[in-house]
Amino acid sequence: MKKYYNFIKTITGQQTSKILDKIFEECKPYIDLMKSCDGQRLLFRGFRDEITIKEIKHRWNRTPIDTPQEIHDFLNDKFNKKFGWNARSGVFCYLKEIKNVTTGYGNPYILFPIGDFKYLWSNKVHDLYSDNEIEMDDYLEYTKYTDEKIDNDWKNFCHTHNCDINNKEKFNKFINKLDKKYITDFLNYLEVLVDTYKNTDICNANETKEILINCDSYYLIDIFYIDLIKKMIWGKEKKPTI
Repeated sequence: MKKYYNFIKTITGQQTSKILDKIFEECKPYIDLMKSCDGQRLLFRGFRDEITIKEIKHRWNRTPIDTPQEIHDFLNDKFNKKFGWNARSGVFCYLKEIKNVTTGYGNPYILFPIGDFKYLWSNKVHDLYSDNEIEMDDYLEYTKYTDEKIDNDWKNFCHTHNCDINNKEKFNKFINKLDKKYITDFLNYLEVLVDTYKNTDICNANETKEILINCDSYYLIDIFYIDLIKKMIWGKEKKPTI
């Protein structure tokens, strides 16, 4: 089937339907779940390369693009304890082609998890990093000063945080007190946020909420085929025969 991927837009509708039928067979758990929802709902994910159809093996050991590694690891630990898997290393997607979200990570494509899969979502989280970007940047700033104690830029830090710019010893005490409280409070907040996630009821997830998928591989399909895909899954019209 892979040999067709680069030529699918030039082949007939009947051949396209056969390729999609094969994909739907491999993704039956996902298709069945989406068919149980009201409305014709599909998952979407951004991807930087231009493709038509591509099978992707998920990299569970990926390095986070935006989230600080320490926060990434902390969240994975909390998700693992609550749900049994490293959700922040999963596949991120949405229930709608949201241009200002999916395209931030590349072109939007329709996502089909292969085989059995799990998911998580929270009605409190649109995009966990973007929702907390300022706090995560502050976290990096505080942990940097914690590790380095006194940085060459410490006076600039004091200018923005109202500490004594003429006394390094006072700065040490100030930053140690400040960073410990901030870091503790922020990590406690993230732990509470993890508790808002659920692994059921995806049909009622808001279209703007980030969904985390647990699967080993998945297909991405050009949104050019969204109408055909919906017709084939929900049976509103017969498959095209050209």
